Amino acid sequence: MDRLTDTMFSEKAQFQKSFSILKPACDAFITEPNDVNSKLLKNALEMVPEYTLTQLQPYVLIPLEIHLKANKSNCTINVLDVLTTLLKKTSISLWPTFMRIYKMLVEKLSQEKKPDIALNLSEDIKLSIIIALKLLVEKADIAVLNQMYNEVDCKHVGYLIYICTIVIKKEKMNILRVETLKCIEILLSIWNKNIDSNICLKIIQKLIKFVPGVLSVCSIIVNATDIQHHSITVAALNLWSTITSLIICDEHVIEDCNPYLEKSLCNDRNDDKKKLNDWIQENRTNFNLVATHMTKTREHQHWRVRLQLVISCDVLLSKCTSSMKSSITSLIETLIVLSDDEQPEVEKLANESVDKLHKIFDGQNEKSLLELLEESFYVLLSRIPRFIRISNYIKQKTELSLLSGYIKLFGKAHLSRVLNSYAHLDRLTTVLIQILELEYKTITLLEESSIRDLNSIQTFNAEMSINVPWKQLIHFNDTSALYKIQYICKFIGSYGDCNFIGRYLMDLFETKTMYRREITLLMNMILSENSGECHYNLVRDVIDLYLECDVWYLPTSIENNSTTNIADAQKNVVQICLMTEGLSKLVSSLPVAQQHLCLIHCLYPILERVGSEHGPISLAGQAAISLLACSGGYSDPIDLVVKNSDYLSHHFTNKLWSLSKHPEVLNALKVVMNLNNSDDLLQSFHTMVTEVLVQSCDVHCTENMHSFMKVFHIFIMCMRKREQNCTPITDNVDKSKSSSNCVIENILQYHKMMTLDSENNLEDEFWENNFNSNTP
Repeated sequence: MDRLTDTMFSEKAQFQKSFSILKPACDAFITEPNDVNSKLLKNALEMVPEYTLTQLQPYVLIPLEIHLKANKSNCTINVLDVLTTLLKKTSISLWPTFMRIYKMLVEKLSQEKKPDIALNLSEDIKLSIIIALKLLVEKADIAVLNQMYNEVDCKHVGYLIYICTIVIKKEKMNILRVETLKCIEILLSIWNKNIDSNICLKIIQKLIKFVPGVLSVCSIIVNATDIQHHSITVAALNLWSTITSLIICDEHVIEDCNPYLEKSLCNDRNDDKKKLNDWIQENRTNFNLVATHMTKTREHQHWRVRLQLVISCDVLLSKCTSSMKSSITSLIETLIVLSDDEQPEVEKLANESVDKLHKIFDGQNEKSLLELLEESFYVLLSRIPRFIRISNYIKQKTELSLLSGYIKLFGKAHLSRVLNSYAHLDRLTTVLIQILELEYKTITLLEESSIRDLNSIQTFNAEMSINVPWKQLIHFNDTSALYKIQYICKFIGSYGDCNFIGRYLMDLFETKTMYRREITLLMNMILSENSGECHYNLVRDVIDLYLECDVWYLPTSIENNSTTNIADAQKNVVQICLMTEGLSKLVSSLPVAQQHLCLIHCLYPILERVGSEHGPISLAGQAAISLLACSGGYSDPIDLVVKNSDYLSHHFTNKLWSLSKHPEVLNALKVVMNLNNSDDLLQSFHTMVTEVLVQSCDVHCTENMHSFMKVFHIFIMCMRKREQNCTPITDNVDKSKSSSNCVIENILQYHKMMTLDSENNLEDEFWENNFNSNTP
C-alpha cells in the first residue's frame, strides 16, 4: 500500500512539474505564435516525458487548434512544427481528437467544394501539412484506425488519398512529393497493425477501390524522365511493393478451387476472401502491366533507384508468387540483371536475393519454376540478337547481364540438363555467334621485315588480351561487352557438359565455315574454363583440328595469280590470330604435366606465328608464347624455347629439307636464331644454316632465293650480335667490324666460286655439243 501511495505521489509530482514547464510556453504561444514562442514550446515538449505529455496532450492542443482555425498564413508554419513535435512523442487515442486535427489539416490543403484546387499556400506549408497528416495517421491507436477504416466507403481515407494524388501530379517540390507518397503508403498499410485477420480482410475489401488509382500514379512517376529527382522514383517503387505485398499477396489468393474447398467457403471470412480473390484475378493483367513499368527502372541512372527496385522485387517474390504469377519472370530477370550491377550495394543485395531463388529449386515447386525459367530463357535467346543490333549500350549491357544471370541461376545442377536439349544448345550457340560477330575491315595486311625478338616480349594482362585487333566486336563500341561475354562463356564451361558442348562446337567449326572465326573464339572461351575428366582429350582434339594444314595455313597475302581478295585475306588473319590464341589458352588450362605433352605439337607452330611478317599474327604469337611460358612454369619465353630446343631442331631440320612446301619455317627460324645468351641453341642451328646454304647453290632452286637470303641475313645479324656481346667494351670497334665483314666476304667468295664453276661447266658443254655436231 505504501509503495502504491509513493508511486501515485511520484506521478502527481511529475505531472505538476511537466505542467509547470508547459504552461508558460503554451500561454506565450497562444498569445503570439512567432518563431521565438514556437521554439520555446517545442523545447518544453522535448523536456517533458512521453507518458506525462500524453496526459497533457489535450491541454497542448488548445493553442494549436485555435491558431489552425484562424487561417493566418504567417503563423501556420510555426503551429504545424509544434504539432509535428507533439505527434512524434504522443499517440492519438480518441476518435474525436483525431477527426478534429484531421479536418483542420485537410481543409488547409483544399476547398470543400473544389477539392482539386488547393488554396494559395506556399510549398513549405503544404509540406508541413502532409508531414503532420502522415504522423497523425501513423501515431493513431488501432481503435482509432479501425473506426477510420469502418466509415462508409472509407470516405476520409479516400478523400486524403485523392488530395495526395493531386499534390503529386501538380506540385514540383521534390521533398513534398516524396512525403506525399509516404503519406499514401501509411494510409494503405497502417491497418496491418491489426492482429485479427477478419478485421484485416474487411478493411482490405474497402481499400481495394483505391489501389488502381494509386498504382497508376506510381506508374506515371517511374515513367518520367531522368530529370525527375531519384528520391521520388524510390518512393513510388516502395509504395508499389508495399501495396502489392499487403493487398495483392498470396494469402488472399485461392488456387485450384475444388468442390470440397467450395463447401468450406461458407462463413463470412472465407466469403470475403473469395471476393478478394476474384478481384485479384480480374485485375491480374493490370497488375502485370504496372510491374512491367516498375521493372524498367532497372536501367535507371541513379543507383538508389536500382537498389529500391531490388528490395521491391525481393518482397514481391517472397509474398506474391501466386497472385502475380505472370510477372514472376520479369521480377526474376530484374534481380538477375541487377546482380551484375556496377554499384556494389546494388550488386550485393541483388545477389543475395538471387541466392534465395536457389532454395525454391529444392522445394515443392521445383519443376514448375524450372520449366518457367527454361521457357523464359528460350524467349530471351530469341530476342537478344535483335536487341544487340538496334539498342543502345545500356540495353545491350542489360541483355548480356540477363543472359549471364540466367546461366548462373541454373547453376551446375540444372544447366547441363537445360543444354542437353538440342533446341536450347543450338539457340544459345547461335545467339553467342551472332553477338560475337567480329570486325575484320580494320586488319592491316602490310608486312614488316623486322626480326621478331623474344627477348623483349612483355607479359600480356587481361586488358591487353581483350583489346587486340582480332577481337573487335561489330555490335559493341567498347571492350566491356567482351568481358561480359567471357563471363558468360566461363559459366557455360564451368556448369555445362563441356565435352558435349565442345564436340558440338567442333562440328560447327567444320560445317559452318562462314562463322568459323566466331566459333573459334567461342570455343576458346568456353573450353579454357573446363577441368573435367575428358578435358585433356578434348583439348588434344581441338589442337589437332586447328593444326590441320588447310586450316592452320591460310593465305594472308594477295598475289597476281591468287584467288584471295582483300576481305578474305583480312578474315584469314583474324582466324589465324584466334587459333594461335586458342592453342595457348587451351594448353594453359591443363595441368603442367599435360601441358608438356601438348607443347610437342603446339610450340613450333606458335613460333611460326611469332615470326610472321604480319603485325597482328606476330602479336597473337607473342601473347600465346608468353602465356605458355607463364602457365608452364618457365621463367620467360626464352627459357621455354631453350628447354624444348631438341624437339624444335627436329622440326626445323625436316621442314628445311622441303622449304618450298614449308616456307613458314623461316619465320620460326629467324625468331629462334635471334635469341640472346643462347650459345647452345645457335650451335644446334649450325647444321640447319649449312643445309640452307647448300640448297641455295642449286641453280634449279631459284624460287626460294629470297627466303635463303633472309636466312643468311638473320644468321649473320645474330652472329654479329653474339660477337658484340662477347667482345669486351674496351676493344677496338673496327676490329669487330672487320671480323664480321670477314664472314660476309667468305660467303660472297664462296658463292662467286660456285657461280664460276657453274659457268665453266656450261661452256664445256657448249663446245662439246659444237664438236659433236661438226664431226662427220
